[in-house]
Amino acid sequence: MQTTGRILTAAIIVVIASAATTPIATAQTAEKDYIAANNLVLDGKWSEAEGAMQAFAKKYPRHDRADDASFYACYAGERLRPDSEGAFRCYESFVKDYSRSNYVDEAQANMVKIGRELASRGLPEYGQKIKALKSSNDEEVALAALYALQNIGDDDALSTVMTLYDRTSDEKIRGKIVYVLADFESADVSAKLAEIVASDPSTDVRKKAVYALGNVETAASSKLLVDILKSDAPTEVRKAAMHAIANQENEGSVDVLSSVAMTETDPDLAKGAAYALGNVDTRAASDALQKIAAEAREREARKAAVYALGNRDDVNVVPVLVKIASESTDSELGKAAAYALGNVETESAAKGLETILSSARSSEVKKAALYSIGNREDAASLAALRATAEASTDPELQKAAVYAIANNDGRDAYSALVSIYGKTTRNEVRRAVLYAIGNGEYPQAREFLLKQANASGQSDLSKTAVYALSNILSDSDRGVFMEIFKSAKDGDVRRAALYQIADAGADTVPLLSEMLESEADDDIRRDIIHALGSSESDSAVPVLARVARTDRNTRNRTAAVQALGNIGTRSAKDALLSILQNDEN
Repeated sequence: MQTTGRILTAAIIVVIASAATTPIATAQTAEKDYIAANNLVLDGKWSEAEGAMQAFAKKYPRHDRADDASFYACYAGERLRPDSEGAFRCYESFVKDYSRSNYVDEAQANMVKIGRELASRGLPEYGQKIKALKSSNDEEVALAALYALQNIGDDDALSTVMTLYDRTSDEKIRGKIVYVLADFESADVSAKLAEIVASDPSTDVRKKAVYALGNVETAASSKLLVDILKSDAPTEVRKAAMHAIANQENEGSVDVLSSVAMTETDPDLAKGAAYALGNVDTRAASDALQKIAAEAREREARKAAVYALGNRDDVNVVPVLVKIASESTDSELGKAAAYALGNVETESAAKGLETILSSARSSEVKKAALYSIGNREDAASLAALRATAEASTDPELQKAAVYAIANNDGRDAYSALVSIYGKTTRNEVRRAVLYAIGNGEYPQAREFLLKQANASGQSDLSKTAVYALSNILSDSDRGVFMEIFKSAKDGDVRRAALYQIADAGADTVPLLSEMLESEADDDIRRDIIHALGSSESDSAVPVLARVARTDRNTRNRTAAVQALGNIGTRSAKDALLSILQNDEN
């Protein structure tokens, strides 16, 4: 019977394997066939390409590339027989069969081109087909046809596009029409787009019309954008107008954007105007941003101007940012200036950050300067951070300097952290150092943290070192925590090691059970019991059930019952019922 079972199992495996590999093999073959056909297209071997693409579409009708193959079969046929009825019919069939393909627009555009040529050669039915496309109730089809006509210079295309916009209720189609309108070179386009901005029920379509106006780039369109910005249109539409004005970069855009940033009461608009101004690369824009940073009505606009200044490749902004960070009574604005200065990669910016560190009114601004210094990752910056961490009288600044150093890898950063640990008298700073070393990628980190974990007389620091160790040890190194658990004298340190052991989950149940057997301290025993319950493993049930029945300490027995409840499996419930029955007896 066993032999028969093995044969049956083997047969099932073979069938499953065969079923699994056949589609994979087919997919690989199909991909090779398509690549071969596509290479024929790329090489301009139209006759062979036409046949290969037709064969692919027929052989793999459900393949992802079936529509690609069908389109390129028509494309190759058109190259072989330009402006032929066969090429038109091929594209016509393709559009019908693959109406959702990405190639539909291109196919319809080719149909319009071929149809116009055929109509001019005395085949009027093709002219009618083009008109049918233009007036199609399928608005996607009509729009594609109109776009193709616009590309080949059809005089009626613009008026028909406008008519199509007026008759459609589909938001997606109206959005596409907006982009088509922007490609027409006509004075009527700006007026139509302005009408859409003012009256379309969709905010998204109105925004698209704003961006389309920005692409027209005429005096009339620029004036319309300013009018939109000053109107009562939705905020999103007005913000779109701001960005369109900024992208035009004409002489008046700086004044317009500056005025909005300085006086607008809507924080989003004021901020948006400042950011938009940051995209204008002129001296006038820089001057305007400095004025906004100092005087704008809205704080968000002032902060946006500060960040925009930091992103400009202009050494002249450094003293401006230093002044704001050092002298501003608004700590949020000062922090923004310190962070912005961190984006300026010059020697003067580095010195400016050190000035902020010594003279800023707010501790929060000084911390921002420290983080910006830390991002520079050079020797001078590291020295400045180390000096602050070792000598500052403000523990919050000391910790910020430590964390900024931790953003740097390498031996120098590690040496700085160890030096700070030895020199500072504040345990909160030492704890920051331990966490920084645990979060860094320093080869010497394990040895240092182990030493601190095993140090006597520094319970709080030893416990922190255990937690920091957990960030750098792999699962195979978890025995380190067992050694700490056994050797440590302080209960909190032993608990920290226990928590790291328990974090491994169900696999640690045998180890936790062994620890429970040998542990004399009832408080630690309860911690182990809770860890067994947190494992949510049935393998912990017998141990907990025995503790619940026999442990000498009532609190331990109660903890074991609660741990069984935490596990909550059928086995745990049975153990709890058994304990209840014993109690009743």
